[in-house]
Amino acid sequence: ASSPAILGDGTAVVSADNKIHGVRPNGTSAWTALPAGAVTLTGAPSAGPTALFVGSLDNKLYAAKFDGSALVSAGCDTTGDPKGTPAVSMSNPEIAFVGNDAKQMRSSKADSLPCNATPVADAFTTSPVIDQAGRIFAATVAGTSSVHRFSDSGGCLLIHDWDVIAGINIVEGPAIDSLGRVIVGSQDNFLYRVQDNGAGDGTASQLGVALGGIPRQSAVIAQNGDIVVGTNTGALHRRSDLGIDIWTP
Repeated sequence: ASSPAILGDGTAVVSADNKIHGVRPNGTSAWTALPAGAVTLTGAPSAGPTALFVGSLDNKLYAAKFDGSALVSAGCDTTGDPKGTPAVSMSNPEIAFVGNDAKQMRSSKADSLPCNATPVADAFTTSPVIDQAGRIFAATVAGTSSVHRFSDSGGCLLIHDWDVIAGINIVEGPAIDSLGRVIVGSQDNFLYRVQDNGAGDGTASQLGVALGGIPRQSAVIAQNGDIVVGTNTGALHRRSDLGIDIWTP
């Protein structure tokens, strides 16, 4: 099963066996549904204020009601394989964002699913994330990896703000700290911090020394700003906001 999305009543929603499943807090099944027309699901579902969103290998993004029934049976054509878990805004109506391997960031509403496209130069490799200001971040790869920032200009029309090179082969979703800075792990064994430079562009810097292994899964940022991440060597690292090791294996 995928990672869960948690609804307001405590129901956990996961994707497994090419279906989305609702599981009540007591562990019993609330419902099992397959969004209309979907084939293999590409990642975990996301929950917005009124709908669930999930990507599928039929190059579509589907919206479903909280009982698992489809809102729009046709789905939203993403023109490429949606990467990971959609990011969903808390706006009214909510908007889902997902990158694809066709070098586009797509945005969709639950009701009409227009699925507007914002092209970039390379294929997306991670789930997107949204910061507190509503800006969207995701990574692409073409030898080196780049972190991109988008802004929603209204009506799910995205503007590509900037992109900056940050390591190689970023395949796990970014994490965002309380200051709106983005943390990503790279297959060069480094963590990178990406932030706006105040002049309409982004900057990226290595956060401490090499980890001794490839970061696995997204980093987790503690309330005090510490960064915790595991690697493919089975090690778990905790690093301060300044990139100083608090403990290592």
